[in-house]
Amino acid sequence: MALTLLSAVFLIILHLKRYRAPKEQRQIIRICFAPFVLAIVSFAEIYDYRIAAYMDPIGAVYEAFCLCALYLLFIQFTIPSGTFGEDMFDAMQSAVEVPGKRDAQVNWMKTSWVMVFQYPITEIIAVVVLEATQAEGTYCVSSWNPRFGHLWYMIISTLGIVLAVTAIFKFHGRMKRLMKARRGMWKLLCFKGIVFLHFIQSWVFNILITHNLVKSSREFSYGDLTYGLPNVIMAVEMVLFSLSFWFAYSAAEYDSNARPKQHRLSFFQAMFDAMNPSDLFLGIVRIFTLLPTAFGSGRGGGRRRNGRESPLTGRTD
Repeated sequence: MALTLLSAVFLIILHLKRYRAPKEQRQIIRICFAPFVLAIVSFAEIYDYRIAAYMDPIGAVYEAFCLCALYLLFIQFTIPSGTFGEDMFDAMQSAVEVPGKRDAQVNWMKTSWVMVFQYPITEIIAVVVLEATQAEGTYCVSSWNPRFGHLWYMIISTLGIVLAVTAIFKFHGRMKRLMKARRGMWKLLCFKGIVFLHFIQSWVFNILITHNLVKSSREFSYGDLTYGLPNVIMAVEMVLFSLSFWFAYSAAEYDSNARPKQHRLSFFQAMFDAMNPSDLFLGIVRIFTLLPTAFGSGRGGGRRRNGRESPLTGRTD
């Protein structure tokens, strides 16, 4: 945990001292803090097994918001001069690089927005189910019986993460050239690696314990199997991921040599800007206005501008 803290904090400080692209670096700082949050959760769960069931969802909820931050970062890479207003959807539609895909799914951008930003809502609902059933004594981490909350927590949480991850991978696939220029695949793999391992390890340990493939003993307690071993593994992995972030989310591309014409915010201005979560919460609220049209079948995912340039990308529709 200490090693992860040092790695994450020093990288974040470098970004704050080179804060020349707030819309991008705000998301990067949020993502870079994820390994430390998960390391703290792992440490707390190992320290006291009695609080483990209540602590574990904290990491999952933070992961959900970080996936949204990664999605906003990718959008900013695609339309660097734009905002997250209504024109964004028109600009994204015209920025699709895959031949034949620009009009194949007219509402693909709105659909992906809904699929990504539903994840924090879904994860919070899953956490409410977990906490409520844990308090009532009807949550059993080693049982898949519908009478217990564990089954429903896993179903809700899994549905949310699968939808969000699918949408981001699809987005990346449509913007490969732009993403390659900004090391998008490395950014995707480094953070998705955390999400994937956390998700897979939860399922693996649950299956092993549920089917008695691993059993407790006098030397290795039920708590060791359920909380101790998975979190020791997670804590070690977070050190490795936090170090990989130095390459994937490097602050070097924001220094004065790389961006000589961009104004740098002061350290404290940058810190307060990065701590402002309003864009994430507005993104969640926005899905309710997009739902009626996001999964529609009509042509024209946004307002088409035949023969005119998009105001955000400069490309002709």
